[in-house]
Amino acid sequence: ILTKAGYKKDSAGFYALNGKEVSLKIEDPAAYTDYAQDDQIIVSELKAAGINATPNLTSTPAIWTSDLSNGNFQLSMHWGNGGITPYNMYDNWLDHTLVQGANTAGDFGRLNSPQVQTYLSTIAADQPGSAQQVTDFQPLLKYVAANLPVIPTVFSAQWFEANSAHFTGWPTQSNPYQTGQPSGSNNGPGTGTDEYVILHLKPVS
Repeated sequence: ILTKAGYKKDSAGFYALNGKEVSLKIEDPAAYTDYAQDDQIIVSELKAAGINATPNLTSTPAIWTSDLSNGNFQLSMHWGNGGITPYNMYDNWLDHTLVQGANTAGDFGRLNSPQVQTYLSTIAADQPGSAQQVTDFQPLLKYVAANLPVIPTVFSAQWFEANSAHFTGWPTQSNPYQTGQPSGSNNGPGTGTDEYVILHLKPVS
C-alpha cells in the first residue's frame, strides 16, 4: 500500500514521502509491564517492516486512561470485554455510541461507521450463540479483517495465580471449573470468582 502511494524507504530503512517518515507511537503505562513488553515486540516488528515506531511508556495509568477516553493517542494496547459470545467484545471495540468525551467506555479508536452499527444491532437482536448470530457475525468479521479498526493480539487471557501449599482444589488446566480471576469473569466485569473458588478449596492435611 505504501509503495503504491509513492513511499520509499529512506537511508534509515523507514518508508518516507517527501522527507517525512511513516512513524507511530504506542502509548501504554510503564507500570503495566506485560503491555510494555508487548509494545517492545510490536515496535521491533514494525521497524522491521519499515515503520518508524517508538514506545511511549512514560504515561501513568491515569494519563493513559484519559488519553484513550479523549482519543489522544495513535496506538495502544487495551483489554476487551468478555461475554458468552464475541458480541460483547466487538461491541466494546466498535460501538460508536460508547464515545462520550472524557467518559468514553469503548470504541477508543473513534470508528464511526453506520455499516458497523447496523451489523452490531443485528447481532444484538439474535439469540446468543444461535446459528443466525454466527451467520450475522460474518460481515462484521470481514470488515474488521479488511479495515483493522482494532488489531486483536491475545484471546481470553486471564490473570490468576494460586499457591497449593496450604489449600488444594484450585482451578487447573486439567480442571478449569472457573477462571479464578478475582476482578471479573465471563459473567461480566467486576463479578469476581472468589467465592465460587473458595467453595472448592480443601486444607492440606
